[in-house]
Amino acid sequence: MSIFISHSDHSNVDRRFVDTIRNAVNALLNKTNDADKGVFVDHEDIPGSSPWLNEINKRLKCCDHALFLITPSFLKSKWLIYEFGAFCGKHNTQTDSADDKILLATVGSTDANQLIAPIISKQHTCLDGTPKVFEDLVRFISKGIGHKGKENLEFVAKFIYNGYLEFVSAYPTSNSKFEFNSSSDNLQTAFENLFNLKDLEIIGHLESIFKKNRAVDFTNFLLKNRPEKVALFADFISFLGERPYEEIKSFSSDFLSIIRDNNHVQKRETQLKLTAEEFIKGLFD
Repeated sequence: MSIFISHSDHSNVDRRFVDTIRNAVNALLNKTNDADKGVFVDHEDIPGSSPWLNEINKRLKCCDHALFLITPSFLKSKWLIYEFGAFCGKHNTQTDSADDKILLATVGSTDANQLIAPIISKQHTCLDGTPKVFEDLVRFISKGIGHKGKENLEFVAKFIYNGYLEFVSAYPTSNSKFEFNSSSDNLQTAFENLFNLKDLEIIGHLESIFKKNRAVDFTNFLLKNRPEKVALFADFISFLGERPYEEIKSFSSDFLSIIRDNNHVQKRETQLKLTAEEFIKGLFD
């Protein structure tokens, strides 16, 4: 059993998340000695000299399940349309339907109403950062490789959790009503309003904060008023520090240095592990 992942090849965030899923599956299969299963990712699994379309068609035929990660840039991609149609064509039979072998996953402000027929007629899942949606994604991945036991579900969940957090937060929802005003006289109120949003919506707004040189203000507010969120944001900002933008590296440095100065540094490693543990706890009971 194997999974075909259809995704935008023009986004580094998308590629990193797809690679994370692939690595999670490979790690699980290595542990269980299942060499005949796996995940197909075009930019990793098609040799440079191979005819691209021939390889795509071959994998669409032999993969049992297909995950479509539909971001705004991938919404009307010819590859999304082709791969969806080809997978359904190869797996719809008189006795079997491809519907339960497909997960259409939109993210952020992606407008599913803009999907063309026949894709728009299929049920889709919006990756909004809630535990239930994350659970559904993990269950689909595990089902696609034939490993649905609780231990295997938790293994996959813990492996992809950080990558999932980065991926979903890169596409904020359009109904996030917070606007950060760097000239505001009342930063306390601004940050309190921010924390009325979901965690992943907050993360989606961090860029506007650190680009306006409010990293220190935000970090001090977080430590004083929302200490339970420190692990979540430290985890995410550790990703930001690896990205090739100087302002993001600066924000990461400011944030982590303040945490260190406030005696959070020794707790941080434990907290980061607990962030994933608490998010996943009880999902697969």
